[in-house]
Amino acid sequence: MATENSVKLIGEKIKAVFEAAGISQRPVAQKLNLTPGGLNSKLTGRIESFAPSFLYFINSEFGADLNWLIDDAQPVTPVIYMEGVTRKVKDDDQLFNQMKNTEGIKDIIKNLLDLSPQERNTFKDLITQYSTLRKNLKKN
Repeated sequence: MATENSVKLIGEKIKAVFEAAGISQRPVAQKLNLTPGGLNSKLTGRIESFAPSFLYFINSEFGADLNWLIDDAQPVTPVIYMEGVTRKVKDDDQLFNQMKNTEGIKDIIKNLLDLSPQERNTFKDLITQYSTLRKNLKKN
């Protein structure tokens, strides 16, 4: 069982993650099906420990390193994982700009979103195979 200080330190680190991501606790609480007060209780240490699923959510949603989160010897700042998150945001911005500026892509995406997940995966596989084949043909 984590000590009270460990739980509070994890909470402080998670608050730093939210701050670095520029997000308030409210949307995170909604994603976790918690009230904002419930999330705040976790972050301030009023709840004894964090469930592994909660820590995994913070890791997968924000890219926070799990070892950094649970290691009492690691300081709250600087937020160690920020480089990866910043790179991901830049990649997402670049992709979005390409989508915005490529004629017809908006209609393709709308049509893909109307499909079931299995159908989308089928098209993803087809496009991947086509792309690989095309690259191989260019090499020859």
